[in-house]
Formats: sequence, structure tokens, C-alpha cells
Amino acid sequence: MKVLYLDCGMGIAGDMMTSALLGLFEDPLQQVEKLNAMEIPGISFQVETKKSQGIAGLHMNVTYLGESEGHSSFHSHISIDKIRSILQGLKVPEQVREDIIFIYDDIAAAESKA
Repeated sequence: MKVLYLDCGMGIAGDMMTSALLGLFEDPLQQVEKLNAMEIPGISFQVETKKSQGIAGLHMNVTYLGESEGHSSFHSHISIDKIRSILQGLKVPEQVREDIIFIYDDIAAAESKA
């Protein structure tokens, strides 16, 4: 059995997590194609190799309606019901959809406590 440990004591952004997980695949670009094939409304994924301070790694650029995550003047919050509605329309197997909804429900419960 292979085990992956993540130490996110200071948190982790979605693009950072996705970039880290992409590094586990032989062909990260194929996985990015699969992400884009889900056709999440308004969302596009692009991956590139970046080098900083002599360390090279993957960088995931997520855009919403053409604007890069974290660099947009547009910022909104949507309800868990809206998220569920978006997830119902994704082109993924039913079990994957159920797993995603389960995770979002856990995140919503944790955020409501915070």
C-alpha cells in the first residue's frame, strides 16, 4: 500500500494542492485535460513548470471566466446548494460526484464551526 502524507498546518490553496497531486502522475497534462473535460462552468485549468529559488515544480493556473485565481477583482461566495447544483452537472462518474459532494459537505460543516 502506498501512503501520501500531507502536512498542511498552515493551510493549502486548491491550486497548490492540485499541482502537488499532479506531480504523482506520469503524464500531468493528461490529468489537466481530464479536469477541463469535466466542464466546470467558467473554470479552466492550465499547468506549467515553474522555477523559483532553484526549485522546479508544477504550477496550476485556475481561471474563472478568463481571470486567474487570486488575481481577479471579482470575488464571490456561493452557497453549498449552488455548489451541489454545479456538481450535479459535472461529467464524472456518479461515485466521483458523490465523493465530491461528501467532501464539500465536510468543508461546509468545518467552515460553519469556524
